[in-house]
Amino acid sequence: MKDLLRVLSTVYVVAMVIARCTFTQSGINREYDWSGVATIHIYSISTVALNDYTRSGLSRYGSPTELQDTKQDLTLTKDRAFTFTIDKGNNDEQMGIKDAGKALSRQINEVIIPEVDKYRLSVMAAAATTAGGASAAQVIDDTNAYNALLLAGEYMSDYRNITKCCIRHTIRSNSKSNRCMMIICGTKFYNNSKECS
Repeated sequence: MKDLLRVLSTVYVVAMVIARCTFTQSGINREYDWSGVATIHIYSISTVALNDYTRSGLSRYGSPTELQDTKQDLTLTKDRAFTFTIDKGNNDEQMGIKDAGKALSRQINEVIIPEVDKYRLSVMAAAATTAGGASAAQVIDDTNAYNALLLAGEYMSDYRNITKCCIRHTIRSNSKSNRCMMIICGTKFYNNSKECS
């Protein structure tokens, strides 16, 4: 009887994997409108050039021009899904350890978020290569990581005057722009960049 009571009073704990939050969510545009279930519309508003202020006349701020915008339609390239079941009888026999909410949370944290991050980073890398970035994989180690990081930041700033490329580690520069650049990088790259700085 003691053994039966010990078994019934045992608290069942499901081992959880330590999952990281998304690395890429902060580096993407979330300002879009859905069109149906597979297409989004992204609107971009352009800027206008500065003019010299004139103290007399009708157009003191320069000749007015209509603010322009562009619309980009993107269609989803992946349509992913998952499924699992929790049989009531099996769950009852296992002391209810298969909690649906916790199982869904594990699925999101351990499968979905890593896949989304991997996909986003591959798309970002492909776009950077298309825009003229380095296409050959360079071996990055503790002798050149920091320099490679600086060159990438210089390229991005020069190419599109971008101050925020992606988010993960913050590195402040003493350059004349004195802007903050944020990057996504793996732990090994980050450690190598600290070694050679």
